[in-house]
Amino acid sequence: NIHMSDLVVDALNDSKKGSDDYDCLHRTRPLCHSLRAACKAVYHPQQNLSVDERMVAAKARIAMKQYIKNKPTKWG
Repeated sequence: NIHMSDLVVDALNDSKKGSDDYDCLHRTRPLCHSLRAACKAVYHPQQNLSVDERMVAAKARIAMKQYIKNKPTKWG
């Protein structure tokens, strides 16, 4: 498990489970922000870039499933 947040804030967020204020990415949100900032720092619009989606099959019961119809693994 990866935890990059405060335990008190985690408990507060966990108490909001089932409501609109609950953040399912709360524990990894600092990592996401760091990755986004790093990507913005090295992105140069005049250079050629290529981005493609990748789907990893998962049987986990999570709320963040994604569907891509033209991929061999459609749900993940």
